[in-house]
Amino acid sequence: MQDERYRTVFAFPRMVEDLLRGFVARQWAGTLDFSTLRKMPAEYVSDERLVRRADTVWEVGLDERRAARAAPLRA
Repeated sequence: MQDERYRTVFAFPRMVEDLLRGFVARQWAGTLDFSTLRKMPAEYVSDERLVRRADTVWEVGLDERRAARAAPLRA
């Protein structure tokens, strides 16, 4: 039941963007280009040649101009 809720939350690009902006360091999230956010296939073949399925996988690009101006992140 909880997995279904997570899938619902992470099913929408705007929700993923809001979660990243809310929970990731501002200077890091500010370098992401959310217009490139896209859902990726969640099924893959492992090194053991077994079919695996992740809940949800997203890809987002980096805004090169903002990243170049951003201060380095510190641990």
